[in-house]
Amino acid sequence: MPSDTKGPTEAGPLLPTCTENAASILSATSAVRGDTQPYAATAAKYWDAGFRGVLPTNKPRTKSPIPSGYTGHDGADPSYPDVIAWTEDKPASNIALRMPHDLVGLDVDAYGDKTGGRTLAHAEQLWGALPPTWISTSRVDGVSGIRFYRVPAGTRLLNEIKFRAEGLGHIDIVQRTHRYAIVAPSIHPEGRAYQWVEPDGFNSDGVPKPADLPDLPPLWLQNLVAVEPHTKAAWSGPLNIRTALESMPTGTPDATVAKRLDDALADLTGAAGSRHDSTVRHVQALVRFAEQGRPGVNDALNRLGDAFADKLADSRPGGKTAAEDEFLSMLRGALRTVKADPTPDDHGAELNAQLLDMAGTTTEQRHTQQIAAALTQRAGGVTPADDPIEQFWSSRESLSTVKQWAAARMCSPWSVLGVVLCRALTTVPSWITLPPIIGGRGSLNFFVALVGNSGGGKGTAEACAEDALPVDVYVAPEGSGEGLAHLFMRKAEQRDRNQGHEGEWVSMRNGVMLSIAEVDTLVGIGGRSGSTIMPKLRNAFSGEEIGFSYADASKRPQVGKHNYRLTVAIGVQPEKAGPLLDDAGGGTPQRFLWMPTTDPTISSRRPAEPAPLTIPAGSVWATSARSITIPPAAEQTILDAHVARSRGEGNALDGHALFVREKVAFALALLDGRTDMNEQDWELSAVLMAVSANTRGGVQSKLSAVAEKRAAAVGKLKGIENASAEDAAEQRLHQRVTRRLLKLLDDNGPLELGGRRGIRNRLAGSERQVLDAALASLVDDGLIRLRDDKNYERC
Repeated sequence: MPSDTKGPTEAGPLLPTCTENAASILSATSAVRGDTQPYAATAAKYWDAGFRGVLPTNKPRTKSPIPSGYTGHDGADPSYPDVIAWTEDKPASNIALRMPHDLVGLDVDAYGDKTGGRTLAHAEQLWGALPPTWISTSRVDGVSGIRFYRVPAGTRLLNEIKFRAEGLGHIDIVQRTHRYAIVAPSIHPEGRAYQWVEPDGFNSDGVPKPADLPDLPPLWLQNLVAVEPHTKAAWSGPLNIRTALESMPTGTPDATVAKRLDDALADLTGAAGSRHDSTVRHVQALVRFAEQGRPGVNDALNRLGDAFADKLADSRPGGKTAAEDEFLSMLRGALRTVKADPTPDDHGAELNAQLLDMAGTTTEQRHTQQIAAALTQRAGGVTPADDPIEQFWSSRESLSTVKQWAAARMCSPWSVLGVVLCRALTTVPSWITLPPIIGGRGSLNFFVALVGNSGGGKGTAEACAEDALPVDVYVAPEGSGEGLAHLFMRKAEQRDRNQGHEGEWVSMRNGVMLSIAEVDTLVGIGGRSGSTIMPKLRNAFSGEEIGFSYADASKRPQVGKHNYRLTVAIGVQPEKAGPLLDDAGGGTPQRFLWMPTTDPTISSRRPAEPAPLTIPAGSVWATSARSITIPPAAEQTILDAHVARSRGEGNALDGHALFVREKVAFALALLDGRTDMNEQDWELSAVLMAVSANTRGGVQSKLSAVAEKRAAAVGKLKGIENASAEDAAEQRLHQRVTRRLLKLLDDNGPLELGGRRGIRNRLAGSERQVLDAALASLVDDGLIRLRDDKNYERC
């Protein structure tokens, strides 16, 4: 739920917040203005949430017009002095939000004879369900209202959603160049109050933050993006499709491109699955091939486009022309994706370096290099010969089962496996440990990071894993570091003492799986003053004692070393992972297995769900402490790596990666029905560590790109700020003079401009510099008028 806590805005710290800079204007009155003065009461909240197009309507209880120059293709966002001025000049106006560059609103009208509700249901049948989001509405039918979603910056969508053949419509798309949204606490012309409805369906007094809203699903984006028909001269908007095609490498398609085209054409003629979905994937892969320099992609795209239009012409209301435009929409989306996320020149070498840092022997180095190459090829849509990734999944029945469960639920097999490993290890008693090869016994506590965009698959992976491995696991949400101990212990009650229990605390459970929805939740807790979640998690990874030494015994639950089992599954959006990766000095990110929630093999052609997995449980575990056995190769790798680090030849934090690998290998043994690790478990764990390194490296690359863009934007904003400082000062002077003029006329009645007691002599010298402009603006706004060409008075 959005907070009203002040902090840096979406645009960065260079932009002052309306709340801070106008406190003297707004604070004293906002609490009592309420719905009677919507703009004055709430404009500051929208500015602080990250909206910039916070505009007033011209009059109260209306939807239009709004100040000119702030909407349409060439409209500018207002400055914060503009917003402050409007809170005084138009306090009772409704609030109109102009969409940011990366936000749209789906305005559904489902009242009277409007068909928006049925249109929405039909669109969801075609393109998939929309994720829950914030809705602005003045109605109570549960359907009507504006649903807000993020899109790639600069994306231009159609202005409406309609299905002419079905007689469905009445959904407008509010976007930067089209319309604006009237939002709470505005008053509808018919007298109803606008309100915000949160994703869970409850009304909210807060306002959403644009950065926290969910993404519009890819299939919706593909179908709604505005593409000019190819018969027009203007093929391009922000991306020039014709130029992009002409710049692609020419020549005969190589084997990889030819195979992809063959697969795409075969999917078009196949009866199962969505031809649109499969073609989108093939177009994405072909454009990626072109970006990587493979020949013949231009020809392949032309052939695929012709085949797509011929095959789907009869099923599209607009016939072949509509099908051709649909293919162009796919192509534009693919070009935009590749342009935003290019293949790094040193991608393979960088990945190999990360993998080799974790390897302990020459054999492992060769193995991880093969995995790195396979991952790179798969990212481009190619299944390599002798694919070590496919060999991994087919190496044993338990892994094939996980992959089939993931395919049946349309999830990434990597993310499902990561959660399955968490669930399996949570069932292992805390007194079962890794052997003391270096130092003491090693805890089997285990952390996995599930990497993807918001709504990108953590929840579905957890749900799939729960059905794939139906074991009794207590799953807890995130909390503070102080709260970790409370997951395992509770304060003793009288009933416990009646049963002979002594002490202040009672053990509740031995194992907990901590599920953290988003990494910024963890970071927010970790960065809170006095909080300890980051170091406590690091301690918990090694099975160290958790708890606090308060003087009051009732506040100091202590869970001893190796007396608890904790696993953690955390969702990580790449753009928000910076603070977690920044804690690398403490070793936090190295303690995680990083698994992607996306996978190029996901398909709508789903297999049947297999039988669930079973793992050792119950009496198989002794009640006394023991260490599992590990194979000689694993032990030697750990010893060699320790020697290298001790000599200063390696990274001291790499030991955490080997510790993670040990835990992964043992978890794979559990899935195979064993309680000790063998050589194959250790070899297979190398594949997962390679995928983890690749995933974490991708997050780091994404963060680097975001940082570069942010630095450029900050530089630009700084230049604008410096250039406009003088203008801002003049605006503030103008606002002060207009307020003073209104007060003079309210207190004294009509006044003439000159004369000993006239307006000019009542102002300071600096104020007289803007007097004429201030009088003109007040006259234009209808607040004052000139009577008898001599005296000014209030209207």
